[in-house]
Amino acid sequence: MKIPNISGRGYWRAAQIGALIVVAIYLVNIVRMFWDFRQELTMSNNVRLTDRWADVRYRLGSPTDVLGPSENGGFRRVFAVNGPAGGLNTMPPETRLEDYGGWDYTGDKGAHTVTVEFDKAGKVDSITRYCGIADSLYGPDGNPLAGIRVGDDEEKVLSLGDPSNISIDGGVKTVEFNDIGVRFQLAKGKVYRMTLKRHSEDEWVVVRRFLHTQFP
Repeated sequence: MKIPNISGRGYWRAAQIGALIVVAIYLVNIVRMFWDFRQELTMSNNVRLTDRWADVRYRLGSPTDVLGPSENGGFRRVFAVNGPAGGLNTMPPETRLEDYGGWDYTGDKGAHTVTVEFDKAGKVDSITRYCGIADSLYGPDGNPLAGIRVGDDEEKVLSLGDPSNISIDGGVKTVEFNDIGVRFQLAKGKVYRMTLKRHSEDEWVVVRRFLHTQFP
């Protein structure tokens, strides 16, 4: 088999084309990752921040529990939607799901919960994913939020850049990024609760946070 004779100029041109292909693939991948990042700031668990009561019921079904209004100290009663008739913690039959500002979707043995909060007009205000913590098990990571998954460590959370606020209470650290509407709660250095809240739709802020995850 005869090997083609390629001049030095030919090698240089081939190297240029190869480099351009590598750069193009890299840029396409960055754009795809940014698109995913941006989408994660608009919806969680198939629920969008623009959804209303009916949309949430369509996407997730009826909740397992509903949350009453805040009482003294911020405490909220939890009522089981299908609890025993007349039970103290059963949703009163004269009320509707739409009468409550928060809906819980609780998984097996309460280990995993999705909480959807609504404003007074019935529009989604926030979506929270919770996974009960065991010493070595954080449950399925589910959908990422701003590239962060349940079970990720604090370093991964801080890859988003400087937080708006950090606080520690009772062994739980809360890290908030208000400009993109996300809040992470960690215990033992791992994420176990993530919240997506309605936020300003400043595209540059989203771009800046994303670029920080790629180029700290």
